[in-house]
Amino acid sequence: MTSRELAEKILQNVGGKENIDAVTHCATRLRLTLKDNKKADTEAIKNLDKVVTALVRSEQFQVILGVGLVDEVYKEMIELMGGFETNTTEKKAYPKGIKGVMKRLSNIFVPLIPALVGGGMLMGVNHLLKTFGVVSETNEISQLLGLFSSSPFVFLYILVGYTAAKEFGGTPILG
Repeated sequence: MTSRELAEKILQNVGGKENIDAVTHCATRLRLTLKDNKKADTEAIKNLDKVVTALVRSEQFQVILGVGLVDEVYKEMIELMGGFETNTTEKKAYPKGIKGVMKRLSNIFVPLIPALVGGGMLMGVNHLLKTFGVVSETNEISQLLGLFSSSPFVFLYILVGYTAAKEFGGTPILG
C-alpha cells in the first residue's frame, strides 16, 4: 500500500475531511483533531497495512505509523484535503478538572526543562573541575561556568512568566 492509498483509507475511516478540525504530526504519529471521535472506525484503521495502532489521547485521534512514513502520509493527507489549513487562532480545548490543570502546568514547565538540565550539568562540571584541582575558585573559567550554570535558576521566575503568558494567551514579553 502506498502512502497515498494509506492516507485515503485513513481519511475515509475517520469520517472524511468534513470531520477533521486539524491535522498535525510528530515523529511517529499522525494526529487528527476530529469534530466527532465516534465517527472514526478505530478498528478499521488499526487493521490497515503499515499502521502500528490507532488510539484517542488528549482529545486527539492518533494513528501511529512510524518514523519516515508519517511525513509521507501527512503530506498526502493534506493534499487529499485540498491544502487543508488548521485554524491556529482558535482557543485550545483543555480537558476539564484536574486533567486540564495538569495539562496547563505541563505546558508552562516542560519548555523550561532543557534550560534547567543544562544549568545543572554546567554546575556539575564546574564542581568537578574545582574538586579535581583543574581550576581554582577564582579562575575566570570557573566564575563563568558558575554564572552560566546559575542563570536558569536565577531567572526562573521570568522564564515561568514568559511561558505562562504564552499558555494563557497573553503577550509573552509582558508575562
